[in-house]
Amino acid sequence: MTAISLATMAMEYQFFDAEASAALAADKVFGGTVRVKSPWEVEPVRRILELEHGAVPDADVSKEAAAIARSLIGQLADVALDLPQPFIGCVPTGGVSIECNVSDRELTFVVSNDAAIEYLKAGSGEPFEEGSFTLHSPGRLRELVSWVMGRRSQLDAAA
Repeated sequence: MTAISLATMAMEYQFFDAEASAALAADKVFGGTVRVKSPWEVEPVRRILELEHGAVPDADVSKEAAAIARSLIGQLADVALDLPQPFIGCVPTGGVSIECNVSDRELTFVVSNDAAIEYLKAGSGEPFEEGSFTLHSPGRLRELVSWVMGRRSQLDAAA
């Protein structure tokens, strides 16, 4: 297997309209080839690139799942710039898991090779909820992030 530097891997991935502080953080890590909206995105994107390009032993993440996971990270930043940095892992089927934990709430996304995104919501004293959505469902993503951040959603506020 040929070793590929992160700077080389990152060239295929860019976010536009980045904040200055996030751009500086990305420039430092990726040599100026990646644009992000928030500083917390840098490490998750780096981890996804490592998983995609075999820099992590026994990780077998498909390019499709990695691309969707990177897009999901960008959409998460669109919804919540203050989201704590999520944990990024791989799943045995070649997908990527993204775990967001805030207080006693956990929101896990699993991105599979077929472009599906499944989620699991788990909170202390609350029933589990699982489902799926696509990157083209920003309203559902906004609801899920509002829940994990402990914020009232716009639907709750209107009721």
